[in-house]
Amino acid sequence: MNKIILACLLFSLSACAYRVATPFHMPNGIQIQIDKNQARLVHSQTFIKQELAKELHQSLGWHIDNQSGNILSIKIKKEDINESAKDVQKISTRWRNTLNVEAQLFSPYLENKKISKTFKASASNSSLAEEQNALREASETLAKNIRTWLMDQQYQRKLKPKNN
Repeated sequence: MNKIILACLLFSLSACAYRVATPFHMPNGIQIQIDKNQARLVHSQTFIKQELAKELHQSLGWHIDNQSGNILSIKIKKEDINESAKDVQKISTRWRNTLNVEAQLFSPYLENKKISKTFKASASNSSLAEEQNALREASETLAKNIRTWLMDQQYQRKLKPKNN
């Protein structure tokens, strides 16, 4: 019985290792660049960059530095704007905005010097006045997903300190 309890305890601790491990320290900070912006919604670029900077700094402790050799390149693709609700007269009353981005990290701390992944995040609004809040919400989700992806690179041992 004690062996079973010990095995369960060890298994549960190993499952928590992802959350317990500290994030990779990015020496010399990181630069966030918007390399391409095909978005039609004018605030998309600003919100994505702001939310990424906030998330990387608050969650990973990475310093944002426009002169850094570690570059997070963001390509904003054309967003999807779809109606998500209509009234009884078949007039659109709610829209879903989906932001599409490709994130690429260039860093000497990567095995192959570059990694990339595509991300999507959505939020809904029912008026032009709510559109900015929806964009910010989608940008927050994108930033959290990108942060999780970057942390995952550390755990897959793709992002690691250089051996001097």
